[in-house]
Amino acid sequence: MRLCLRFPVTGYRVKAEVTVPDGAARTADLLPVHRELSGAITRAVVEREESGGRAISCRKGCSACCRHLYVEVTEAEAYRLQDTIQVLPEDLRWRVQKRFVSIRRRLREAGLFDEMLHTKLSDSEARQQLSVRYLDQGIACPFLEDDICAIYSERPLACREYLVTSPAEQCASPSGGGVHRVPFPWSSIEPVLRMTRQPFGEERLIPLALLPDWIATNPELNQSVSGAELLVRSFSTVSFYITMQEQSVGEGQLTPRSWTEDQVTQSVGTQPVQGYIVPDYEPPAALMVPHYGLDHIDLLEQIASKAARFVGVILLTPDPDRTRAFIDRQESPERFSLLVAASNTAWIRDRAPIAVREMGGGIRWCLPSMPDDGREADASLFESICARPTHRLPFTMARGNVVAGPEGLALSTIALLEENTDKDIQGLIDGGRQLGIDRWILFPAFSKEASRHADVHVRFLDTDLAAIAWNLSSAEDRARAEELEKQLVDARPSLRVLRLPIRSEEQRYASPLNWIQLGKDLLVPRYLLTEDADVDQIRQVLKAENFRPLFIDSPTLDLGGALHCLTASIYV
Repeated sequence: MRLCLRFPVTGYRVKAEVTVPDGAARTADLLPVHRELSGAITRAVVEREESGGRAISCRKGCSACCRHLYVEVTEAEAYRLQDTIQVLPEDLRWRVQKRFVSIRRRLREAGLFDEMLHTKLSDSEARQQLSVRYLDQGIACPFLEDDICAIYSERPLACREYLVTSPAEQCASPSGGGVHRVPFPWSSIEPVLRMTRQPFGEERLIPLALLPDWIATNPELNQSVSGAELLVRSFSTVSFYITMQEQSVGEGQLTPRSWTEDQVTQSVGTQPVQGYIVPDYEPPAALMVPHYGLDHIDLLEQIASKAARFVGVILLTPDPDRTRAFIDRQESPERFSLLVAASNTAWIRDRAPIAVREMGGGIRWCLPSMPDDGREADASLFESICARPTHRLPFTMARGNVVAGPEGLALSTIALLEENTDKDIQGLIDGGRQLGIDRWILFPAFSKEASRHADVHVRFLDTDLAAIAWNLSSAEDRARAEELEKQLVDARPSLRVLRLPIRSEEQRYASPLNWIQLGKDLLVPRYLLTEDADVDQIRQVLKAENFRPLFIDSPTLDLGGALHCLTASIYV
């Protein structure tokens, strides 16, 4: 699989076209991808230093750091290095293995062996002390041959990202304080570590000097995880951008903030896109609203009454007499229709068909499979009531976790997306193709937000206008929102992003972005956590963009959703 990744790094935007194994993959198989990204960042860092008059001292044949430093490798690197040792020329392999034996003996004599082998990654203080004590031993890297790395193309990430601008002779005494290490804005080590978090529960860094000993007690486990899933796991804490395209964007490029996105082809693999997912901002022909005898029936009736001013309203009900009485009380009863059907809950957004506008202009309705969550009636709801043909898709995707933008661009949170595609990200990519999605922005949900739905975090208001939830209660969430905002602008440079204030309290998120958009009219939820100043600001910002917000008090704060989640937009 060939993917174009784009994600933000402090001061830069990384873009790299990478090859990911199609089937089940080892974590070691993904190392070339991370090395490519690391190389892109390294080149940019070197350019930054040299443009500031600071020359990089590191040169071929300069091996001071190889003779002193305590190098740790990721688990994926450990297994790949073991593979590398096995294919070395016989005489070189013998010398390397002999050095490992000598290093083991010296570390046992120094009383460092057991401590190095068992110190946890989380114990940073102990690791720092080990580094100092190891430095005193003056142990050269087992792969060092005549002052040159014998496995240079397979060298660890820790070595790739260690550069200095101080004179080379200073490196002979790294503890003397004269070494000026080049700061990196981002390291590839952390995303490589995240690949192994799920299988083992805790990430591990392994001392390079004790590689054979660690391998002997930690044999590699077989995995049935796809390469694409490992890649998503790597970037689970940052927003990143995936494009499925034939057109090359260049290998491992890294460019500054002024970068303008290349033209993205409208082809996916060998199959041309037959249409595009209908964006969130396109006015629906009708809005479907449940009309059930639930605790929030008043809210549902408010939504229906207000939506009927702008579009037709379909009321989904198990009690037609009660619903007809409600319709008779409306100012424009002719704008309502009634549909009798059973459902488990009023949260029908995730069960609604996803509309795809075909190249000829028609609408295709697609129904993803539903998760097994105890909502049997909801699972088949739309399949049973749709009056037009629907296309059942063989993958699982919650509609509320897909925010559709212009021309095949879609957003989703990482955590729920993995869950909804049965931990098979290939299902997401294949399913996205059938929905006319050829570009995804995947981002981490707010730190404690319960639903993890994308439509709580971000919404498109128009082709080149989006809104993002700016959490005044959490600096961590604001940082995530800022990163997502950069990704949006990277994906569509002409896009403007509005920051709208929200409040949170533990897992209770008062996000007005879970609104219902009906053209220029917005039905916006207002919660108990929402302050009057927030309402005023939201109103002013939206009105400045010629939108007409209509606030509706929503009692759904403890239910992880709001107005958008309670309805289904119908496109014909």
